[in-house]
Amino acid sequence: MMEVIVGMGLMAVFMAIFTSTMFSVYRASNHTESVVVSSGQLNTAFIKLDKLVRYASAISTPSSTANGAGNYYVEVQTTNSGSTVCSQLRLNTTTKVLYQRDWRVPSAGTATGLTSFRALSSGIEANGQPFVLTATSSIDFEQLTFNLQSTWGSPAANSDTNITYTALNSNDSSQRARTDPTVPDSVCQEVGRP
Repeated sequence: MMEVIVGMGLMAVFMAIFTSTMFSVYRASNHTESVVVSSGQLNTAFIKLDKLVRYASAISTPSSTANGAGNYYVEVQTTNSGSTVCSQLRLNTTTKVLYQRDWRVPSAGTATGLTSFRALSSGIEANGQPFVLTATSSIDFEQLTFNLQSTWGSPAANSDTNITYTALNSNDSSQRARTDPTVPDSVCQEVGRP
């Protein structure tokens, strides 16, 4: 009888060790999955933004604080398709979704073909001011920096990043911005910031 009790005690100790090891593996697996998903959300956003911002001819002055609806905005103008196309980026701090909508500007002050907002990536938050424009005499082109964070999973895993894109077609607008800092405010403002 004593041998059975000792055997059961040893078995209980080994089961406790095995169970705690399995919980540790499960937690590590969940954490790894959360990091992969949160990093993937940021990567998805940056892949889509790379082409848009890299070939921009002008960038508006981004909103420095969220509006009443929790939205930050920045507009990007491209002219490499033969016509002026504006794209508005909106980061909603409540839904944590990065959106984009587009329109064409055939003449000053008019907008045609306005699309509805479409989600670029979800689970995205501002990491400070999310959109920062650099247009100074120290650089020849405008630069747009994204300061974003993605949080995912339980326990939550954060992926923070900031990336700066240089608008390679923005030489003229960057030169205007140096002499008149209000110039970026006039870029792609036909539809407003709802």
